[in-house]
Amino acid sequence: QSELEGAGQERQQLQSQLEETQSELSSVLSERDRLQSELEGANQTVAQLQSQLEETQSQLSSVLSEREQLQNRLSETQSQLAQVQQERSQVQSQLEQTNQERQQLQDRLASTLEQLNQIKAEGERVQSQLEKGNQELQEELSQLKSQKPILQFLILAAFILGSSIAWFLS
Repeated sequence: QSELEGAGQERQQLQSQLEETQSELSSVLSERDRLQSELEGANQTVAQLQSQLEETQSQLSSVLSEREQLQNRLSETQSQLAQVQQERSQVQSQLEQTNQERQQLQDRLASTLEQLNQIKAEGERVQSQLEKGNQELQEELSQLKSQKPILQFLILAAFILGSSIAWFLS
């Protein structure tokens, strides 16, 4: 009976250990299920993050491509700006030269106008003298016309005198 009691105690001990082991197994299985669920969630999260990473990489690639295009456009624009500034400088230089030439032409024109005014004044003075001389000639011509009969008589007298002297001498 003591063996039976020992075996009963042992059985109880084993039963208690079995229950304890089953409880631990149940706890481990529950923990495993929980971890499995978390792993599936983590795998989904990893898949989502992987998808987001791929999308972000695609966006980054697109942004980098746009950035490169913008840098190329910026370089082209800067090159065009430098060219336009150079052309502007040349045009400004030409404008300054043209302004100098225009000023020289204006100075020459002013000088020419001054000379023209002097020539015009001289022409007016000469014209006045010519008109005065013409008037004097008209007056002299008028006097000569009034003296024409006297001159004709003097010429006739000189002719007669000359004929008489020639006759006398012959």
